[in-house]
Amino acid sequence: MKMMKLLDKGWRILNVDESFINESTYNRKMWCPTKSPCTVNEKLVIPRLALIAALDTDGQVFFSLNHSNTDSEVMILFLN
Repeated sequence: MKMMKLLDKGWRILNVDESFINESTYNRKMWCPTKSPCTVNEKLVIPRLALIAALDTDGQVFFSLNHSNTDSEVMILFLN
């Protein structure tokens, strides 16, 4: 309920999420018929791709793709 009060006062709210991709192929996530071999070819993305995305209450979208782990320094840089 506090969020609604902030919106009523005209505050801008920012919703941020972070995710990553560390594989270039997704054939490990497949169905295989019974008694058949499910061959897995793993190809790692090194370094992995990190995505930070944000949406604010004005409808603006912000995003960042980078080759690093998202630590506090990376998040602060994104927010700035």
